[in-house]
Amino acid sequence: MAEKMILRRGSFFGIGNPLLDVSKEVDEDFLERYKLKENEAILARDEHAPLFRTLNKQGRLAIGGSSQNVMRTILWFLQQKHIASYMGCVGDDFEKQNLMQLAESAGLDVKYQTHAKLTTGRCAVLISSRDQVRTMVASLGASEAFTADFLDEKENWAVIEQAQILCSEGFFLVSCREAFMRVCEHAFKMGKIFSMTLSAKYICDDPIGVRLLSALPYADVVFGYEDEARVLAKTQLRVQSTSLHAVLEAIRDTPKWNRDRPRIVVVTKIPERTTVATVDGIKEYKWKKPSKIIDTHGCGDALAGGFLAYLALGKNIDQCANAGLYCAYENLQQLGCQFPAKPSYNG
Repeated sequence: MAEKMILRRGSFFGIGNPLLDVSKEVDEDFLERYKLKENEAILARDEHAPLFRTLNKQGRLAIGGSSQNVMRTILWFLQQKHIASYMGCVGDDFEKQNLMQLAESAGLDVKYQTHAKLTTGRCAVLISSRDQVRTMVASLGASEAFTADFLDEKENWAVIEQAQILCSEGFFLVSCREAFMRVCEHAFKMGKIFSMTLSAKYICDDPIGVRLLSALPYADVVFGYEDEARVLAKTQLRVQSTSLHAVLEAIRDTPKWNRDRPRIVVVTKIPERTTVATVDGIKEYKWKKPSKIIDTHGCGDALAGGFLAYLALGKNIDQCANAGLYCAYENLQQLGCQFPAKPSYNG
């Protein structure tokens, strides 16, 4: 188990696009029935409504959405309930109730903004029983409908004020840029740690990448995959080199508002390596691979959660990175961003 140090309620805060993940191991016939192909990731269409009805009966439910996954990982790894809070937008439906029950079970304190007309966002995660290849179908619904006025409510802003480490995702810059910027500006003004995930290559690319670039000066910790980092460096930072070190250095050295806290950049190539850039240099960490990889969905978020959990405990970068790798290792053996009942980490 991770080292025990009691953190206060609401020490961590995440905000983003919440999803209800529904996962199931399926065969080729199942995919053909719903006109899906292995290894594709698509947005749901009307024809996929029967798929979600089937999964509601047969699938495994889990908290989803990048920042919510990060918060969930922290709670599991540190085995302390209520030290993390989360905000996002959901529908007024049965899926919202499922999310709230899952959050309560995990010890995650949620403040969901409820949209009267849109449904709660859902993501079908279908794993091939033959070769473990993943197919994803996302119905984003209310997850993209968060509005910044939700932060104006006194009890909601109090959750942000309580936190010492705040986290959001590149996706949320598209959904509600105003709320994203208010959170990171608060973190800067109050001397708190703000972390963000790059989310996807298209988020880093033009035309959306300029939003990511405007948020980067506030970011104390940046998480992403190598291909996302390369796109960000090339299109927004004008880095010509394809060297991973050059890419990391460019992101690390982009000017920060808080100059007293040098930026940490953590990028991953699943399931091979994670590379971390700090003011002291660049270091690569090799992944430990389980005998059987069930699913890679969410393991980047799991890594970020483990890293931030140990950062809150005052650990050094090696310890933070190894904690993140452990969480990702456990997650690789699960469907979706899930974990065994208890961590068994002694790092």
